[in-house]
Amino acid sequence: MGVPALEMGVVGVSLLLAFAAGVIWPHVRQLYLELLLSLYTALRTLLGLPPAPEPEPEPAVLEPAVDAPAPKTSPKPPVVVRRAPPAPSPAPLYAACGTLASHDGWVTALAFLPDGRLVSGSADATVRVWPAPLAACEPGAEFVLEGHVGAVRSLVPLQAPVFASPADVCFASAGDDSTVRIWACSPGAAWRCLAVLAGHGDAVYALVALPDGALLSAAADHALRLWRPQPEGYRCGAALAGHSDFVLALALCAAPLAAVSAGWDATLRVWEGLGRGGDPACARVLRGHVGPVRAVAPLPCGARVVSGGADGGVRIWRPATGVCERILVPPGAAPATPAPILALQSVGADTLAVAAEDGSLCVWAIDGSNAQLAAALSGHGKRVYALAAGGMPDALCLASGSRDRTVRLWRLST
Repeated sequence: MGVPALEMGVVGVSLLLAFAAGVIWPHVRQLYLELLLSLYTALRTLLGLPPAPEPEPEPAVLEPAVDAPAPKTSPKPPVVVRRAPPAPSPAPLYAACGTLASHDGWVTALAFLPDGRLVSGSADATVRVWPAPLAACEPGAEFVLEGHVGAVRSLVPLQAPVFASPADVCFASAGDDSTVRIWACSPGAAWRCLAVLAGHGDAVYALVALPDGALLSAAADHALRLWRPQPEGYRCGAALAGHSDFVLALALCAAPLAAVSAGWDATLRVWEGLGRGGDPACARVLRGHVGPVRAVAPLPCGARVVSGGADGGVRIWRPATGVCERILVPPGAAPATPAPILALQSVGADTLAVAAEDGSLCVWAIDGSNAQLAAALSGHGKRVYALAAGGMPDALCLASGSRDRTVRLWRLST
C-alpha cells in the first residue's frame, strides 16, 4: 500500500472513531443506564424484596451531617396518597396545544426563558430555541445552538452575568461532554456562547441557578460544583462531595435558601451555605427511597421539594427539617409495582406533573394535606424524559420532551 493510501486510511479510521464517540456513545450510555434500572426493578421482584412503600410505611430517616445536631423528636410517618379518579369538570384541565418536532434525537432537557421562549436539549447534541408565543410558532426552531459533544442533559435560565450586557437573555446548558455552556442573546441579535465551564470529570446531569447569579452543577463524577460569576468569567470553588454514585438531579429551595441533590445512591442531600461568599456544606441526608432517585423539583411554596425514584414513589419533603410529609403513589400501574419516575415539574401554585418510565404523564392537584389525580395526558408515543412549565400570553403551559424526539405543549385551563 502506498504512503498516500495509508494516510487516507488512518484519517478515515480517525473520523469513524470520532463519530462513534460523539454520536453513538451518548445513546449507548442512555440505554445502559435504563437497562441497569430495569434489571434492578426486575431483580427486586424476583427476590421478593419489598416493592413500593405500603400504606403504613416507616417514617423517612433523617441522617444528620457530621456537624449537624441530631433531631430531638422522631418525624411522623408520611401520609400515603393513592390514586384517586380525576375530578369531573365541564372542560379539560389540560389541552394539547402544539407539537415541536425538529430534534434528531431524544429530547432530554427543557426550560422556559423569562421572555416566554422555550429551549430544548437533545441526544443529538444540540440546543434549540423556540420563539414565543409557542402556540403560534412555525415548525422548526428559531435557533439551533451547537457546541456540546453528546447529549444535552440539563438547561436552566440565568440572570445576565457581570461580564455580559444587562440586556442579554441568558441560559446554561450541560451535557455528556462534562461541560457547562453559558449562552446569551442581545435584543435583535443571534445567540452566542459566552463561556465553557470545565471541571467535572464525567457527564453533567443537572443545573440550578442561585439568586445571586451563581450556578450549581451536579454530575456522574459523584460531585457538585458551585460556579460564581466574576468580571473575567465564572470561578469554580471546591467540589462538594457526599454522594457515593451519580448525582442525577437538583432543586432549589428558597425558604431558607438550600439546594437538594438526588442520586443513584438512593439518597437526597440538602446543601446549605450557598449565599454569596458562603461555604456550602451538606446539612442533612434524606433517606426513604428504595433505589436510585432520578428526579427532584421544588414546590411553589419555596419550603418543600418533591422527589421521584426507581421505586415509583413520589415523596414530598421539607428540607429544612428532613421530614417526608407525604408519598404519592403514581397511577398507571398496580400500587405494588409502580413505574420508576423519570421527571417532575410543579405547574402553577398547586399542580405537579409526573412522568414515569411506562410512558405515563400525569398531573396531580396538591392542596394542603390533600392530593388528587387531576389529569392523565396522552400523546407521546414513548417515554417522557423532560418537563418544564412557563407562561403563554393567556395561560400556563406545560412542555414535555420525549424519546419520540418531539416536544409537546399542554395548555392549563384556569
